[in-house]
Amino acid sequence: MKKSMLKNLTFHLICTLAILFTLTLCSKDYIVKEGVDKELAEYRKNSIFNIEYQLFFNIPKNRNTKVGGKATISFNYSGEKDLQIDFCGKLSGEDEDYSFIVVNDNKLYRDKGYRYENEHLIIEKKHLLKGDNKVEISFESSDLPLNRREDFLYTLFVPANARYAFPCFDQPDLKAIFSLTLNIPESWEAISNGILKGEKKEANGEFKELYFEKSDLLPTYLFTFTAGDFIRKERKFEERNFEYMYRKSDTSKAVQIEDVLKEISFSLNWLEEYTGISQPFQKYGFVIIPGYQFGGMEHPGAIQFKRETIFLESNASEEDKLKRFKLLAHETSHLWFGDLVTMKWFDDVWTKEVFANFFASKICDNLFNEINHKINFITTYQLPAIKVDRTAGTHPIGQELENLNKAGLLYGNIIYNKAPIMMKNLENKIGEDCLKEGIREYLNDFSFSNATWDDLIICLDKANK
Repeated sequence: MKKSMLKNLTFHLICTLAILFTLTLCSKDYIVKEGVDKELAEYRKNSIFNIEYQLFFNIPKNRNTKVGGKATISFNYSGEKDLQIDFCGKLSGEDEDYSFIVVNDNKLYRDKGYRYENEHLIIEKKHLLKGDNKVEISFESSDLPLNRREDFLYTLFVPANARYAFPCFDQPDLKAIFSLTLNIPESWEAISNGILKGEKKEANGEFKELYFEKSDLLPTYLFTFTAGDFIRKERKFEERNFEYMYRKSDTSKAVQIEDVLKEISFSLNWLEEYTGISQPFQKYGFVIIPGYQFGGMEHPGAIQFKRETIFLESNASEEDKLKRFKLLAHETSHLWFGDLVTMKWFDDVWTKEVFANFFASKICDNLFNEINHKINFITTYQLPAIKVDRTAGTHPIGQELENLNKAGLLYGNIIYNKAPIMMKNLENKIGEDCLKEGIREYLNDFSFSNATWDDLIICLDKANK
């Protein structure tokens, strides 16, 4: 009898502990992790809509003085949990222990309405509305993505570094509209995704504010601005409007802009004919930056190019000229592939790069007739791909990614060299016309939205029937 009672008591105790454990788990919204993991990204994608950022940045002339600003984030929220906003900078007033944010016109103090944990500002759900919300945050940016020099800076947020500069939802499938105001030294110029709509000089004449039109729908990694001691131009070329900037020290080389615009226009015409979609963004703008760490970056309306690739020496070879044309065609291709249609998650980052390289090669086939482009394709992509494929570090083109803070590790020769070969083989298998038809459907179905490789395959399958 006693043994039976003991067994019953043990059973009830285990059940009670299990219930308590379950209730404890249910009472917690989630475990807050550094970066943006898949669970958080999927939750936010299903509960946050119609995002708009109004951003103000104050850019001091002295690079050792921190960049500060204010973000007003408007969005529609349907979730049941506390809200995580990504941010790796610093809130204004944090040193004085009175930092606050404003949520729906209510001032919330740290640990009394919001908290900061593992790179996230967490707003308690009781302060959020079902429907439209507005969050206002004054901040100090981290220097990590600002790329500051003595008399200029440029932002580079790819793949998930916007959160270091301003509070945001830093994942590619939460596209938003960006409104930007910059306070910069009076002698500086600036470019961003939106059209420059006006400026206002301060009374003392040392600084001025620039106001930009609302951007097209963009993920955070494609939002950008460049500001500094540049020459800024607006120009019509072959019936297209262009905006561009280059350093004052490069004035003597700026005559090459004529060739740059010619090659960009050729690329635009080719892509518009192939895709059946006109250049999809409100403007074509670019900036030529000395010592840029990549060849270029495809921010719509404010593409960044490496000066050393764009401005060629007087004795430049045909290979140098072809390299420049490929870079211009590559970044222009991204306006459709990566910008207009964006991957849902960075494990599909290769899909935008495969299109950019694949179409850049096709565009270049129409010029530089003295070059054997078939052999050039092999030497440019196939040989380097085989070389890396023979190493112990080789891997599939598509890779698993659990957290966006590791997304930068996905880039490399496999993506840039092996992926175009795969696309070329796919075109050979299904035919040029079928590939073109499938890609057109893909672009139309997912314009200003997000898609996966599987979504593309479905479109190609339809075209192949």
